[in-house]
Amino acid sequence: MVYSGVRSSIGQGVGTTVIPSNPDALIDRLDLLMASNVAGNTGVRNELISICDELLRQNVITKDLNNN
Repeated sequence: MVYSGVRSSIGQGVGTTVIPSNPDALIDRLDLLMASNVAGNTGVRNELISICDELLRQNVITKDLNNN
């Protein structure tokens, strides 16, 4: 699994997170990030959105499900 961010140097931004294309891995990661978000970690929002966008692109979820 490739989830680690690539960081250039301190103070140069957050880095890049590689999102896998496997829908099962995406759903597992989505579950983990949602739990993290509910626990108060607000720094996962961009990755949550990216995963939802990828699942939408792969027709794993619909727009109605994505908007809820």
